[in-house]
Amino acid sequence: GYAYVTSQDAGVSVIDLATMEVVKQFDVKAAGPRGLSLTDDGKKLIVATRENESISVIDTATGEVLQQIPVGKNPEFVRVSGNFAYISSEPSAKGGTPKKPGAEEEDDDDEEKIPAKIAVVDLDPLKKVREITGGPETEGIEFSADGSKLVITNEADNTVTVHDIASGELLKTIHTH
Repeated sequence: GYAYVTSQDAGVSVIDLATMEVVKQFDVKAAGPRGLSLTDDGKKLIVATRENESISVIDTATGEVLQQIPVGKNPEFVRVSGNFAYISSEPSAKGGTPKKPGAEEEDDDDEEKIPAKIAVVDLDPLKKVREITGGPETEGIEFSADGSKLVITNEADNTVTVHDIASGELLKTIHTH
């Protein structure tokens, strides 16, 4: 098997898990690659690219970018379920590189907390088909065990929101502190 790892400077590294060596590099054709996810069949790799507000859809056999699809400001996390990719974004986040250890973090509590949109991309025909409104600065995405609900973590207001996947409707907000 292989592991796929993004580097905001170098694209995607492909690591052979048997040898633990980098065996390929994929150029995502955009700056700032972040979250990524494989399709169920392993044939496509979906990579969020911050600078062009898109995802790059990559053929894992050739490493070629099949298409770039605009998904929204500051895309970050990608999850695939069946024939759909779900991409979280942080429109109210400043972005940039992580702070160095020991560096003082800026307090952004007064920043505008813009609700994020979770882009839903149909992987055949590779097209953004809708959005689900999450909380401010969405981070992680997960699915319920039965696949009917989308669970989203929202960094800026310390919540987890649960949405019906079919309708996008907000079902529940959980405050984490």
